[in-house]
Amino acid sequence: MFLTVLRAIALILALTGITRADEAPLLMLPVAVLQDNADVVAAHAAAGTDLNALDPYGSRPLTIAATFGSMNALQALIQGGADLEARDAQGSTALHIAAFFGRTRMVETLLSAGAD
Repeated sequence: MFLTVLRAIALILALTGITRADEAPLLMLPVAVLQDNADVVAAHAAAGTDLNALDPYGSRPLTIAATFGSMNALQALIQGGADLEARDAQGSTALHIAAFFGRTRMVETLLSAGAD
């Protein structure tokens, strides 16, 4: 029965033109950033996911990237249009956090992208 349901769902999706590429990835954006998974971050951007949303801990995707050194995710967020000036719940931007942790390459990337 489970396989029948899956086949029915696949058929409905095929008939309506909805494909997996049209949907946000199953992996949540903050987790993708933490894992430095730029492909999933880019897929979220393409699907229209809010790249500036606060997570339950008060962090934003860019501040998560800066905190954990997720350079590939940071670049994908910048390319996706994330707000470089967005502050987390503590009032810090990604630039503040990258500088605090001494992540020189991230600081340079953020400044080059227009962070202030």
